[in-house]
Order: sequence, then structure tokens, then C-alpha cells
Amino acid sequence: MNNADDPTQIAAVATLLELEYAVVYGLAAGAGQLTPHATAGTSVADAVTKTSASYDQHRLRRDRLIAALIASNASVPDPLPAYRVTRSDQPGALLAFLAELGRSTISGYRSGLGSLTDAGLRADAVAAVIEASRYRTAMLIAAGQTADAAAPALPS
Repeated sequence: MNNADDPTQIAAVATLLELEYAVVYGLAAGAGQLTPHATAGTSVADAVTKTSASYDQHRLRRDRLIAALIASNASVPDPLPAYRVTRSDQPGALLAFLAELGRSTISGYRSGLGSLTDAGLRADAVAAVIEASRYRTAMLIAAGQTADAAAPALPS
């Protein structure tokens, strides 16, 4: 991490790591509940596949954030023992929960982006926003929204 002693950047990385802990947990919990409803060839099955891929990306990003903190000799926050997740046997509720994880990821990375001076961390943060936007859109479409409603040109 460039500017390894920059306390603002270190705080931002720690905050993003805490976000990643929650997202990884939420993706696993949401997909685990959604999987029994995933019949091959359905939008729910596609959502489970996309959630598994997103889970893998977030685990890698989490590990890169941990490595950046260690390289800066900064303390690495511990994950919480559990996070608040939707519990349901209704695919629509689970898809909405997963879409909300995408939205919170977008918000978290957009908020932290200005504090990241390291080019690699900034590029990873931008990639996280793009991936989360695509993921959120896919979950909303799987939940039955139209593409236009799921991915407005100027999201709020």
C-alpha cells in the first residue's frame, strides 16, 4: 500500500474490510437459503450461480484488504461472530436481501473511494462498485423487476 502511514487511508481500508466481512457472511447465508429453490434453468438457479461467483470475488477482495493492512503494520479488525441477515423460505425476499447487499457494497466503496490514495486500492474499489452494481441488477431481475427498473441510468 502506498502512503502506508496515511491514517485516513488505513481507516478507509479497515472500514472496507469490515464491509467485506459482512458481505461475505451475507452472501453465504443468502445463497444457502436460496439454493433449495434453485431449479436448473430458472432465474433463481442463475441467481445462486451469480451469488457463488460474487462470494468468491468478495473473499479475494477481503484477503487483499487484510494484506494491505498487514503491509502497513496496521491492526486488522476481527469479523463479528454473526451479522444480521434475512431468514426466509421465500425466494423473492432472499433475492431482495441479496440485492440490498449489492447496494450496501456500492455505497460503502463509493464512500471509501475518496480516502484511498493507493492506485491499486482505488482500482479495486472501483471494480467493487462495478461488480456490485452488476450483481444487484442481476438479483433484482431474478426477483422479477424489468432491466430498466433494476438498473436505472441514474441510480439514486
